[in-house]
Amino acid sequence: MKGQVREYGEKTKNIVSLMRGRELRKNISDGIKKFRVHHLQNISPKKVKLMKQELEKLNKQLLLSKIHKKSVGKKQFIQVQQRLHQRKKEIEDQIKKSRSGS
Repeated sequence: MKGQVREYGEKTKNIVSLMRGRELRKNISDGIKKFRVHHLQNISPKKVKLMKQELEKLNKQLLLSKIHKKSVGKKQFIQVQQRLHQRKKEIEDQIKKSRSGS
């Protein structure tokens, strides 16, 4: 019994999950070829919403950091600015990916 090949209708769930696994593996290999996209392939709308909120926060932080530039010191300010911009770009990329993925 163990070695028997099952009919398609018998265990559709398993077959579907196998197909999903295959797709995921394909996505992973594609993602690694491009850059770190592979784990962003299937983002839920809720997560997109959270990322958009984080984007808004980052935009506010960027504005604030521009205002407080004099009080922080130029070198540190530039570092913070770069970090914020990088994170902002990452989130925007993730949102784009989630749109194209679904």
